[in-house]
Amino acid sequence: GASESEETRSALAEAADRVIAVARVHERLHKSHHVGLVAFGEYLEQMFADLGKSMRGRGLTLNCSAVSVNLPAEYAMSLSLITNELVTNAFKHGSEAGATIIGVTLERHAEALVLTVEDNGSGMPLSQNDTSASLGFKLITALARQLEATVTIPRAGQPARFLIEMPISVLRSFGAD
Repeated sequence: GASESEETRSALAEAADRVIAVARVHERLHKSHHVGLVAFGEYLEQMFADLGKSMRGRGLTLNCSAVSVNLPAEYAMSLSLITNELVTNAFKHGSEAGATIIGVTLERHAEALVLTVEDNGSGMPLSQNDTSASLGFKLITALARQLEATVTIPRAGQPARFLIEMPISVLRSFGAD
């Protein structure tokens, strides 16, 4: 019926957005690329400046603070896609929940590199059974698994704060520094 075709259309539009995001990530990685490593902190801040421009009309402020870390290109690619996915979700759902600020931080702890994406909206929806089943979260989970990272998805009613933790030992084995 009509609702199904509407659903298909929106799923296709979402898929197209992802493909465009991947292409942008690729393009920027090529530019920032030297000997297979990407200065990921700077890269993330640049990616944010771009995203911020496209979202400015919506009254949202984007804050990004990232440590300097060199990551292998394919690792940087996966992490960029995870970030893009989470930020896009924050725009979509966070603004519906009254968010005015979306924050992304990349921090280096003793044992892990930690990426946090959060917004200051009213928190995760209570009818949240679809979140972990959605295409976006399947994508995030699959990418995180490649990075041997753990993903913390907030539960229903909790503040929208997502954590991706990547063990430093795994990063080193990938040639990161």
